[in-house]
Amino acid sequence: DALVAEKERMLALLEEKRAALISRAVTRGLDPNAPLKPSGLDWIGDIPAHWDVMRLRVLIIALDQGWSPQASNQPAEEGEIGVLKLSAVSRGFFDPHENKALGVEIPYPPELGLKAGDVLVTRANTPSLVGEACAVPSDFRELLISDLIYRLRVRRDVVEPEYLVAFLISAAGKTQIRRDARGSSGSMVKISQEHIKNWALPLPPISEQHFTLDRLSQERRRTSELEASLRRSVNLLRERRSALITAAVTGQIEPEAMRA
Repeated sequence: DALVAEKERMLALLEEKRAALISRAVTRGLDPNAPLKPSGLDWIGDIPAHWDVMRLRVLIIALDQGWSPQASNQPAEEGEIGVLKLSAVSRGFFDPHENKALGVEIPYPPELGLKAGDVLVTRANTPSLVGEACAVPSDFRELLISDLIYRLRVRRDVVEPEYLVAFLISAAGKTQIRRDARGSSGSMVKISQEHIKNWALPLPPISEQHFTLDRLSQERRRTSELEASLRRSVNLLRERRSALITAAVTGQIEPEAMRA
C-alpha cells in the first residue's frame, strides 16, 4: 500500500510539472532572460516584450457549434458516421474513439466533419471541465462535432492550433474560461461563442510558437514514458497485493511464514 501510494504521488507530481511547464511556456516563453512588459491582463501579468496580446475574434476564421441527434451508445464502425462525445476532448488530447454511431437512416450535415487543425472546445460541462480543448491531428470527415462542442478554425499564419490549445489548457487559460462560465446549476455550466471570441491570448511570433511546441512535445513524450512505467509498476503491485490476500485467506501461506 505504501509503495502504491508513493508511486501515485509521483504520477501526480509529473502531471503538476507538465502543467507548470505549459503555463510558463505560453505566458513567459522559454527564454528566462527575455525582457518583459505588462500584458494588461491581471490573470497573466507580464509577458515577453516582443509578444502581442490578441483577442480570439481576430484569429478565428470560423466558429461552429455541433449537432446532437439520437445516436447509439456504440462507437461508429469503419465507414459509419459518429457524433463526438464530450470525452473525446480531454486535457489537450483528442480521442476519436469517443463517439456514438449515427443511424444509417439519419441524414447529417457533412460540414460538421473534422479537418486537421480544427480546435475543439467543450461548450458545457462541470465547472472544472468546461472549456476543455484539443487540436484535431488529421482529417476525420466521418466524425461530427456534437451540440456540446465548439469547433474553431484559426488563421494559421498567425497562430498554430496546437499553440492555442496549449494556452487554453494552461492555468491562465483556464482562469479566463472559468470567469466566463455561466449556469444556474453548480454541476453544469456553459460558455458562449461571444465569450470565446473575447478571450485574450498572449502570442509570440509564429516561429517561436513552433519552437515552443517542439519543446513541449519532447517533454510530453518523456513524461508519458515515465507515467507508463509508473502505472505498470502500480498495476503489478496491486496484482501482488491481491494475490497475497487470496493466498492468505485460502490457506496457501503457512501460519509460521505469516508470523515471520
